[in-house]
Amino acid sequence: MHRIMRLATVLAAVATVSNVVVVAVLMVVVGAAWVGVQSSWMMAAHDALPTWIRARVIALMLLAFQGCQAAGSLVWGALADAFSLEIAFCCGVHGDGERGHRRACPWDRAGGDDYPTLDAAGTRTAIPLAPVVEESAPVRVTVVYKLRPGGHASLRTHQRDLARARRRLGARSWTAEVGTDRVIEQFDYRDVSEYRRYLSTRLTDPEKYLLDNIWVAACAERPRSRISNR
Repeated sequence: MHRIMRLATVLAAVATVSNVVVVAVLMVVVGAAWVGVQSSWMMAAHDALPTWIRARVIALMLLAFQGCQAAGSLVWGALADAFSLEIAFCCGVHGDGERGHRRACPWDRAGGDDYPTLDAAGTRTAIPLAPVVEESAPVRVTVVYKLRPGGHASLRTHQRDLARARRRLGARSWTAEVGTDRVIEQFDYRDVSEYRRYLSTRLTDPEKYLLDNIWVAACAERPRSRISNR
């Protein structure tokens, strides 16, 4: 966020300064700031993404970035032709400032109450695996959520995201049976190794935060599960 704001500040200076020497110095500074911006979001992607999807997501990010640069250069040039170079630079400054503000918000929230922190004894995804007859056969995972008073409403708000997360990360089907004081979730995987891969390598930060929120906001105790061959 700070690098983006510095980039916007230097762009604003370039738009208002007419001295060639000063502009040359500022261009060096703005180039360094731009490299810093790119390095920041690339490092953030490396930290946030699991290994199994990292290369594909970064490739899409680079493709989108380069496409936006190509389209943005046309828009920027059209603004400079239609109005002036100063106005074109000011539009770029405004865009960088808005982007910096939006980027700051998720990071500010990440340390707040939206993503509760579990104690050392708890883990987001620790669901004990019962022995199964065949490791290579299809398996069904059953998770039982014992709800606290008012937990139905909280779980209902996360139910759609939970189903989408399970399917996106490998589950072939998903159902939820709602009772008076508990919810029974069932989802199927190709085999045990596929489910273990989901728990160990495929789970992304958004899914971890989702499971945290369900556990803390809706459950009276730690969710329990069993796994069996279909």
